[in-house]
Amino acid sequence: MDGFSQTALTSRSATSEEESKEKRRADKRLHQLLPKVCTDPASVQRVVVAGLLPISAILKSSLGPEGTQKVVETSSKTVLVTEDGEVLLTNLSIANPLLKLVRDSAVQVGNRCGDGCKRTFILCTAILTKMEFVLSRSSSLQGMLDTIHTYDEFVQSIFPRMLQRAEVVSTPHCMPLQRRPLRDRARAVLNTLLANKLSPSLLKRFSELIVETFLPLPDTLMEATEACVHHIRTLIKVSPIVKVLGSPAESSKVVEGVMLFDPFFTSRCPNQIENVRCVYMDEDPTLSLAQAPILLSASTAEDYRRIVQWEEKRAIQLGQKLREKGVTCVLLSEGGALDFVNSLAQFGITCIKCDEDDREVLFPKDIFSPCRLYRRETEDVLLTCDVVEFRFFRKVGIGGRAYAHFGPLSKVFCHGVDARQKMDKIKSKPKHRTILLGSPTDGTFTNFRQILRKASLAVLQLCLSSLQHKGTSLDVQLGGGALSFNLAHFITDHLSSPSSIEAGMISACMKRVLEAVKEALLETSLSALKCKATQQRKYSLAARYNVSNSLLIGQDRVSAALRPIRASEASVLPFHPRSTESDIIHSAVWTAKQMLDIDRVCVGQRQNNVNT
Repeated sequence: MDGFSQTALTSRSATSEEESKEKRRADKRLHQLLPKVCTDPASVQRVVVAGLLPISAILKSSLGPEGTQKVVETSSKTVLVTEDGEVLLTNLSIANPLLKLVRDSAVQVGNRCGDGCKRTFILCTAILTKMEFVLSRSSSLQGMLDTIHTYDEFVQSIFPRMLQRAEVVSTPHCMPLQRRPLRDRARAVLNTLLANKLSPSLLKRFSELIVETFLPLPDTLMEATEACVHHIRTLIKVSPIVKVLGSPAESSKVVEGVMLFDPFFTSRCPNQIENVRCVYMDEDPTLSLAQAPILLSASTAEDYRRIVQWEEKRAIQLGQKLREKGVTCVLLSEGGALDFVNSLAQFGITCIKCDEDDREVLFPKDIFSPCRLYRRETEDVLLTCDVVEFRFFRKVGIGGRAYAHFGPLSKVFCHGVDARQKMDKIKSKPKHRTILLGSPTDGTFTNFRQILRKASLAVLQLCLSSLQHKGTSLDVQLGGGALSFNLAHFITDHLSSPSSIEAGMISACMKRVLEAVKEALLETSLSALKCKATQQRKYSLAARYNVSNSLLIGQDRVSAALRPIRASEASVLPFHPRSTESDIIHSAVWTAKQMLDIDRVCVGQRQNNVNT
């Protein structure tokens, strides 16, 4: 063996020995950390210690007190912890081929903050959850992944989208002298979530919620998240949706049973919901409804198409079973075959069809809004089905009851040139009302975000002045009622320096303001929902309450909050790209003022097959 080969062999041997030492040190640290982050260390199959190991390192040590649990490559459980033993994220699927890029991202961001991962508890969580969300839901990004092979390519293409707000909150002026308390509170929050044994989907959404919503509000992080935990636990265990799906509800005015056919609802409905069974097509293809109550959902869009295309015989069989279980209403999120609907109608089961022609308003919603069922003092029921990404809002009134249903919008909404074509196509149908609360990157919408920011600030200033005048505070509902915070506190502490606030956060705040206004609007308009009025009757009711045509009966509450004030331009929305800046600001301010000042607003329901 020549000298060169001998030297190379010695070098490889030294490198291998060094890696072994590093591995042993990592194993030692790992065993010290596990008791801090997990009550049952043996159940953990893989642990990635961010910032402590080389980027390429994957621990393959024996875990647990007895050392019997081995890490396997196909493990689906991952716990990301920091040097202090903080849990970053659980149940992250490592089957994703880009897991290494996700880990690299967390380490890179941690190093960039100057203190490793100690300061980036929520920041790392944001990257991980956003990565998994985007990769699983965005077909355009999935297409890009085939060309990404290095970390630099990843940083230049996808990573900036993951850090839209994380970059902002990592700057000193957003979190002065509060990193340590914030990290401690965040650790307690995640431990609370883990202790409550929430489902992985809920836990992931909570991580997203903390990142997206409460990083700008560190003082309210614990209180708000604990309220959210309480809300979800209450929702799962004792919510009206369980009563509706199962035993008779407290009020005879509430629907006794609801069957949901929604392929996009499946992944959001944990099987752990008490007294509710979630049946998937691939699990129960014969639809043997052996257990009551049941929430039936198709696992894929193809399964869903098979459901709604059943022959009449199968529909009759299904109708008999549904009626036996007390189901009185079936929501078809993407429509359904006519014979299917008619067959169920023979058993007194109402089918609410939500076809493309029923789409009234398109707008993005926060992904962490929980599935919920509102029951009011009247016979009106508002049902919202949780989906991911964008949703469109559809409202149908049947038999004295008003239903509002969220469905997937991903097929309709897109960015760039296609967005304009889609919008033009939608606008060609008068019954469609399009709201685009987002800024595509092409030149047509260059100034859209700046205009929206100005309009949002104007509305917030109006709300603040109104609150100060009345001496009260307005609770702004987050996620459709899950959480609340004081608007005046938010404005005082976080809008005093607009330059430090991203425009997207301003627009999000405005949407939350309008959410609160929307809730108030519903509370004051239930009596109007009872009337089965004609179109002329609706206009007269609006005139009686001195309400603009922008708040007519039949418009959903969110669109009502964003409609323009000119009745002659009912098809032009305030946040339409072709609107002028002054139009947008004027409409937003006027609408907010009307919402805050009007005592009663008339919002009614649609008749069957009647477009408002």
